[in-house]
Amino acid sequence: MTQEAPSAPTAPSTPATAENAPEAGSAPAVAIPDGTPAPAATTVSIQEAKLEALRLRNAERKARVADANERAKALDAREAAVRGWDANPLEGLRALGVEPKVALEALVREAERDGTPAGEIAAMRREMAAELAKRDAELSSLREAEAARKAEAEARQAEARQAEASASFLAQPALEALRGRWSDVELVQLGNHYADQLSAGGRHVTMQQIAEAVGAECQKWATRFAPAPEVPPTAPAAPRTTNGGRPSTLTTKGLESAPKRALTFHEAVALAKRRG
Repeated sequence: MTQEAPSAPTAPSTPATAENAPEAGSAPAVAIPDGTPAPAATTVSIQEAKLEALRLRNAERKARVADANERAKALDAREAAVRGWDANPLEGLRALGVEPKVALEALVREAERDGTPAGEIAAMRREMAAELAKRDAELSSLREAEAARKAEAEARQAEARQAEASASFLAQPALEALRGRWSDVELVQLGNHYADQLSAGGRHVTMQQIAEAVGAECQKWATRFAPAPEVPPTAPAAPRTTNGGRPSTLTTKGLESAPKRALTFHEAVALAKRRG
């Protein structure tokens, strides 16, 4: 006897009503091989895909139109420049991006092909060469003026930086005791001298270190080269006498030592440089 295979269970059929009818325009649900329909979240809307493709086509069309408009504007500008060739052919070729000298040679060759007399070609060459020389002179003067303005601006900036650095240097506490005996100009000059010495070899120094070095050296000079104390004058010694009290003709005068004085700023700087 043969046994029949049990048939696969069938899904219960539901009557098609207005509630479970598919919406108009929506994609039909995709059936999974086991017979159950796919969930609604995984279905792709055909209308949305069509709208996305339409948006992409519109964006591409707008980009092409914008590019065409830019090219048209550039062509209009070039045509406007070319229309002025009768008045100034060099300007027309220059508007097309051609170098002036290359444009001159091109115009001469074109005139030769057209059968223009040699005299007219030579006159045209001289006229255009004079115009090119004039333009070159104008450009050169503009470059020189720009370079002069730039150099002047850099000089003003350098002066401002130097003034700021000098003010910062003079405001250091180590220089307060020297204000009465040294002028600001002398202190700045001495500070520049010691800044060069301290920064030799690429060493980094600060304003405080420079001011301390200047203050220490100035104090050393003040004590080393201070004027000698004044000696009260003494009565001249009585001349030696010989020959019965008469003054001798062989008397000698005593040499008086010259009074010491304080060194000036420049003498002190020169002495410091000699001593290394």
